[in-house]
Amino acid sequence: MNCIRAELFFLFQKKIKACILILIIMTLCLIIQKEIVYRNIRESRMEEYQAKTELIQSNINFLAFEKETDQMTNDQEELLSFWEHAYDLNYQVYSDWANKEGLEVIAEDSLRFDELLKAALQNQYQINAYTSLLNTTRQDVEDRIILAKHSIQNNNYNYLIPELPDGYGLVRRLFAPANYMIIAFLLFILFSNSDLWGKEFEHGMYKELFTAPISRIRLFMIRTGTVGLVNVFEYWIWILIIFLVGIVLHGSGDGQWIMTESGVMQISTFVWKGIGIQTLYILFFSVFIQSISWWVKDGTIVIMIGMLCLMEIMIFPVSFVNLFSYVFCQEILYKGNSCFWLLVPFSLFLIGSSGTSMQKSDLRGE
Repeated sequence: MNCIRAELFFLFQKKIKACILILIIMTLCLIIQKEIVYRNIRESRMEEYQAKTELIQSNINFLAFEKETDQMTNDQEELLSFWEHAYDLNYQVYSDWANKEGLEVIAEDSLRFDELLKAALQNQYQINAYTSLLNTTRQDVEDRIILAKHSIQNNNYNYLIPELPDGYGLVRRLFAPANYMIIAFLLFILFSNSDLWGKEFEHGMYKELFTAPISRIRLFMIRTGTVGLVNVFEYWIWILIIFLVGIVLHGSGDGQWIMTESGVMQISTFVWKGIGIQTLYILFFSVFIQSISWWVKDGTIVIMIGMLCLMEIMIFPVSFVNLFSYVFCQEILYKGNSCFWLLVPFSLFLIGSSGTSMQKSDLRGE
């Protein structure tokens, strides 16, 4: 018990308090950035549908020219009819966003446009190349239709604005690939845990630890477990703060539906599963940093190694063979992949190898 108290005392020294303050400031800045994006959402949607209108109009102009030169086939006449209908529906959705219509109106008009695209694909019209219309494949169109019908049936239209920074929406952003919010928290863990063992050797306190009336491997397990659980607790508190800020801004967001490969899922279920995966990852990352701290016994080198790992997952954010990328669990959630359980045996391996090394080390820690 005294060992646990000592670890908790160390974890909340001035340096850690400063890291917590910096993390909160960075989080609030990122939330403000999400709010600014949301404030411009209608302009963004208008630009999106305006680009589609121009694309459709160019196809209409080309086929109209073919018609004037009497070179149009029956298939081209059907295609021209499709493009003219698509123009009308697409322009209607554009007008809805421009005129600030309610989301229920936009949802109905968007659904009609997607159903027209689906019918065209079923009739084998040559529109597969127009990925900006389909976003980006036939399966995407079909998924949007299923999600739209389900959401409209349940009178929830927030699927149209996934950028909405409400409670669940903000937490959901933590799962996206290469997002800076979760990286900010991992940096917090890195800096707070980097000299966990290095400080003992730097200040000559390791002899006192190694001669304590407790086995070294038990000491390592207590320290690793205590720090890991504290990091998880900090993660949950951080999540709670983000969720509460979202509630203050736009409500909880409960009731929204999300389309995954296994079907339609409520956003609350999606978010709780994501939190579970990231909790497991936080434990893994905490154990990893603590193990590196034991092996190299130099906080600066630990930070350099940790920074290289974080830089690597920002450059290559999604890879099922890279354990460090599992923190970006959005694709894992969409695909229903259970590969994240690999974090458990790898964490146990790190604890076992580092604890064994400590048990065999001499009074110099070698």
